[in-house]
Amino acid sequence: MTRMAVKMSNHKYKNSQPPKASQAVINHVPTSTCPTCGSSQRGAYYNCRFLEYHGTDQNGKSYSGVWLRYCKCDDCEQIRIDKSLEYIAER
Repeated sequence: MTRMAVKMSNHKYKNSQPPKASQAVINHVPTSTCPTCGSSQRGAYYNCRFLEYHGTDQNGKSYSGVWLRYCKCDDCEQIRIDKSLEYIAER
């Protein structure tokens, strides 16, 4: 049985340390699938981070930052980082 990192309310992890970023695979969202097995089943997001970074995507839409969300595949247990952009509201 493998031990999972469970975030407690006091910001400590129960049973194990959180996975390191070097062990995770970056996966660009909206279709969040495991790059290893192709499954769309995942555990809850944890260690979510917002990076303030302004730019324009490939479709010409402006965004104000990037969300990085860690999750774990329910089928093969591959840890991945789902990446999504936060768009600027059009007026």
